[in-house]
Amino acid sequence: MADTDLRGADSPAMSTPPAPTDAGPSASVARRRSRRTRTVVAAGVIVAALAWIAVSALRSNLVYYKTPTELLRLGPSGTGQQIRLGGVVEPGSLCTRGTAIRFILTDLRSSVTVATSRGVPQLFAEGRGVIAEGAYGRDHVFHASDVLVKHNDSYAPPATGPIPHAAAPACG
Repeated sequence: MADTDLRGADSPAMSTPPAPTDAGPSASVARRRSRRTRTVVAAGVIVAALAWIAVSALRSNLVYYKTPTELLRLGPSGTGQQIRLGGVVEPGSLCTRGTAIRFILTDLRSSVTVATSRGVPQLFAEGRGVIAEGAYGRDHVFHASDVLVKHNDSYAPPATGPIPHAAAPACG
């Protein structure tokens, strides 16, 4: 019986070697590195997503305006585009007919006629900086749906003096 293998199914030659109960220090280090890598990657994805959201929010809230020179430089491609046009109201150019208001907006290099029927703010005056929102028409007139007045940066507090007192309490 020298040629015949009489070992049974439970013999060590037929079974797989038992798995080690302790993988050793190198396996635990590899697991920690893997976990750390996943954490760093997840944190990176979160930071990138938050940065993208912040940049998108800022980009949508930033409002730019074009000067008359920039608008005229666009040529026919600028016609019909909704934009903001900024400049100074040229002195002597203000013309009012009923609710229609026309004036010339300049950046001291180029000028554009602006027309609006929606009214203008109280601070609107010749020689003041304004921003008109609207579209440049084929008639070479900027049709403004809204006019905003730029004011200076100096703030003056109300004049000092005696504070008026009510005769009776305001809340009754």
